[in-house]
Amino acid sequence: MGTDEGTSTARRRTACRICAVGCGTIVDVMSGATGDRVIRVAGDPDDPVSQGYTCSKGRAGPEFHHHADRLDRPLVRTGGGLVAATWDAALDDIAARVRAILAGHGGRAVASYLGTGGPLDPSGFAMAEGFFRSIGTDQKYSALSIDCPSKFLIPQLVSGVQLAFQPDIDHTDVLLAVGVNTVVSHGHGLMTPNPLVRLRQLRARGGRLIVLDPRRTETAAHADLHLQLRPGTDHVVLAAAVREALRGGVDTQFLEDCADPSSVERLRAFVEPFDAEHAAAVAGLDATEVRRFVELTTRGRLGIETGTGVSMSASANLTEWMAWALAAVTGSLDRAGGCTFNPGFLRPLEDALPGGRGDLGPRPASRPDLPRVVNGEMPCAALADEIEAGEVRALFVRVGNPASTFPDNRRVRAALELLDLLVVIDARPTETTELATHVLPMADHFERSDLLTGYLQAKPFMRWAPAVVDPVGERRSQWWMFAELTRRCGFPLFGNERRDRVLAGATLDDALIAETITHGARHGWEEILAAPYGIVDESLAPGWLLPGRLGRPLDLAPVELTGSMVPFGRRPGAPGGSTGDEPPALVLVNRRTASRYNSLDAVAGRRVRPARPTLLMHPDDATDRRLTTGEAATVSTASGSCVVEVEVTDAIRRGVVSLPHAWPDADVNRLTSGRRVDPLSAMPEFSGFAVTVERRPSLAQT
Repeated sequence: MGTDEGTSTARRRTACRICAVGCGTIVDVMSGATGDRVIRVAGDPDDPVSQGYTCSKGRAGPEFHHHADRLDRPLVRTGGGLVAATWDAALDDIAARVRAILAGHGGRAVASYLGTGGPLDPSGFAMAEGFFRSIGTDQKYSALSIDCPSKFLIPQLVSGVQLAFQPDIDHTDVLLAVGVNTVVSHGHGLMTPNPLVRLRQLRARGGRLIVLDPRRTETAAHADLHLQLRPGTDHVVLAAAVREALRGGVDTQFLEDCADPSSVERLRAFVEPFDAEHAAAVAGLDATEVRRFVELTTRGRLGIETGTGVSMSASANLTEWMAWALAAVTGSLDRAGGCTFNPGFLRPLEDALPGGRGDLGPRPASRPDLPRVVNGEMPCAALADEIEAGEVRALFVRVGNPASTFPDNRRVRAALELLDLLVVIDARPTETTELATHVLPMADHFERSDLLTGYLQAKPFMRWAPAVVDPVGERRSQWWMFAELTRRCGFPLFGNERRDRVLAGATLDDALIAETITHGARHGWEEILAAPYGIVDESLAPGWLLPGRLGRPLDLAPVELTGSMVPFGRRPGAPGGSTGDEPPALVLVNRRTASRYNSLDAVAGRRVRPARPTLLMHPDDATDRRLTTGEAATVSTASGSCVVEVEVTDAIRRGVVSLPHAWPDADVNRLTSGRRVDPLSAMPEFSGFAVTVERRPSLAQT
């Protein structure tokens, strides 16, 4: 590429690691006397998986990388504020405090929280997990228990293992998207590049796209059928399809091979009341719409994707259960063109399936009402209680922001201030770094080499993604931080004596750590390095799991669900009636904006239009409250309130409003509570709950 005096520009290939899609990218880097500068990110047209696609977040990488508020040096709280420190000083102090807590309170007093970005750094994840194994703590928390615990609970109850399925988008005849806006989010259980093109390809080959969502989303705009149903009633519409399939469209051979016959009969009896007319009445739809839905979803195999629109609601377990039931009765489960299971790359799952039950460990001492479902982790709804009770005295936050994203986050912030040690590893300041005792600056995906593990892809995938620039300032890879803390605490690397001996005396770097964690993977390290666009392993076709590798037949009517979920046909979170002249309450649902990945904000730059956390409201609901677009409103529940900007649109169903999560100003989690949780999954109620919306004079007066 061209050069100016004293500078040169190079084009370097790597892969984006902002989200689990892992698009191949070409990064333009300008080198000069003051160092390297990332000036442009574009999709790599030669990448066979992403085929030149990148999203707005990926293209905003240069602005994120060079933003003025990036964390460049370790910070240690001294007195009332955070001050810059050397790495040795920060790590020595952390290690000393950890040793003191272990001596005084034991390993369970040290906790870890892993945010959404944690699995996108597999080398850091592996080294950190070894550190916490050495400590001997089971106080592990992650974003999974405030996002999608139903995707662990329902597989556990139905199949005996915690293994979620993904829709086979490339081969399915019908794709059913339930509470997921794939065009913006790239999916949920399955993350896919260039989602709009993939959906167009589906329809071009004669496939159908069906969307269940109370909002006309960017995905619903391309659907063959969009049911704009009441929030929290997806499971009832799915039950109507299960009922019809069991009455005539069932895949008898699949059920004979894979399911417990008595559970099939219990399921049949359970869904029998849910004909199209009943489902339509509960969901607020026309019966003709429901009959059309039933017709399209019971004529062969279908791919199903459920998203946070349902997984963060009170009806999450019921919806996920009915999705599994529909996949099973149509013969779509673990079959090509249906719902498939990724057998893993780093750890081949056909040799050792993941543990069946995650809720058998001791429950939180301060919250014995909450089970440990997700991989046996502690539920996030219990963290504030555990800190207040003195059960947790130290917390390591790894690429996450619990001070913002947890339920009743004002209480969470107060609890975090009680900790003896709060270590936050991140790239930019957050509400959580403001409370930390130690802040450690993490290298971003331009500055570190690492693996892409494809953990949310349909097939086993692995790619080595090289760094394109040296770290700025004192930024470091997360694995390095935990390796240093491990040595200072006298633990073996990776929490493993054998690995520690193998690595003794070696110069550790990104490549060696990655090589170490690929031992036992489907393909060896040299083969991974030699594949510039990664390896897609197709050695196991759909059908590898069912029926041969499960320890028991499918239970399609788990007693935990049929016995405890009595009000199956009632609308969870339904708005209450009006009193006097006041308009009735509304139901708030979540959504995602294109510039954010959960709490990670893609900095708006030349190529990114900044998003605003507006409250979407139907014109009739806005008129009832004397609101127009751009005006301020207060959204309230019994837990709290927040002030938002209103956006009036007919894309949202009447009686429903929508506000995105993880914004510090229009803060949804002021409305939520750590006490309102699902008793089976410990999922806080983050979506589909009743709110009141009142007009305010102006945002400037709030």
